[in-house]
Amino acid sequence: MIIQIITICVALFTPFVAAACAYYFSVSRKHKLENEEAAYLNYYGPLLTLLTHYKLDSIWYGVTRSYVYAHKHWPDISVDNRIQNLVRKNIKYLPQKAGTEIYDFLMGSDELFYIGNDGYKNYESNAIAASNAFDLILIESLTEASKLSKKLGYPDIAAELLHEFQKSFVSRPDNRHEIH
Repeated sequence: MIIQIITICVALFTPFVAAACAYYFSVSRKHKLENEEAAYLNYYGPLLTLLTHYKLDSIWYGVTRSYVYAHKHWPDISVDNRIQNLVRKNIKYLPQKAGTEIYDFLMGSDELFYIGNDGYKNYESNAIAASNAFDLILIESLTEASKLSKKLGYPDIAAELLHEFQKSFVSRPDNRHEIH
């Protein structure tokens, strides 16, 4: 008798539990997909657009910072901080592996942090840290953008940009922080 009651209760509640689980997982999945779409549209897509302005096989942190140095001596030259500004504005979308490097990278966009002067003793080590962070953030962002583009049905431009950026490690394996 008790087994029959339990069987009836299970038979009555199973459809409700199944429907609740299906609803929860579909809403959760839809929410995740919306977040991924927002990340692609707000961070990864604009990053890909910015990177198409550079010759990636010859870009490293020191090259991007040389504009800051030039701006100090020739104020008419505009400083290109678009990548740093994009990261600052969309920090919540950055890949998880890049999280530990964000501080060093963003500090590197500040002129006083990078430009060496007599009063700033940690210039070299901070420039190296910012350069390493720059490389890691670009690699991780391009890797994630490639995955998201496939998942969301966008063309995978990131894979080719990553391939081009990795060539810069061949042409400039050391001292990537130095201004040239």
